[in-house]
Amino acid sequence: MADEDVQTSSDSFVETPGAVWVAKTDLKPGAVGPTGAVMQNVTHIAPAIAAFFFTQTIVGFAGGHAPLAYLLGFFVVLALGMCLVQLAKKFPSAGGYYTYVSRTLGPRLGFLTGWLYVLYSPIVAGPALAFLGLIFEGEFKANYQVTWFHWWMLVIVGLPLIALAGYYG
Repeated sequence: MADEDVQTSSDSFVETPGAVWVAKTDLKPGAVGPTGAVMQNVTHIAPAIAAFFFTQTIVGFAGGHAPLAYLLGFFVVLALGMCLVQLAKKFPSAGGYYTYVSRTLGPRLGFLTGWLYVLYSPIVAGPALAFLGLIFEGEFKANYQVTWFHWWMLVIVGLPLIALAGYYG
């Protein structure tokens, strides 16, 4: 990294009122189209969608207050979403959380956020496929008397397919 790229003062990376920040990147404008952006966001919604699979557990713990728990959760997610919308307006970039954290909290924390995202993102598919396989296994046994299918088979077949799809874009 060149010396001119290293920022030493906290004033150089924290948002200043009235200033517009433009990301310096080699990514050409329009390289990530609407389809690519939607697909990326849909894949990262999967952990949140999993909350609907745990309705039985939530009702078991919350009882009749389960709708209130979902309502409170909705407001928390809505507030977080509104914050992300404002950050996306202020810092338009394909970097997502890396950009938001590095421009508001500093480049070191942005670097850490980027690496955590790189480490977290690939492992989301495994548990999601395992849980989907468990649902399929139960349904196949109960409704179609299929006893040879096991949940781990979906993981073994699905993970390489997801990896190939990611590799080829």
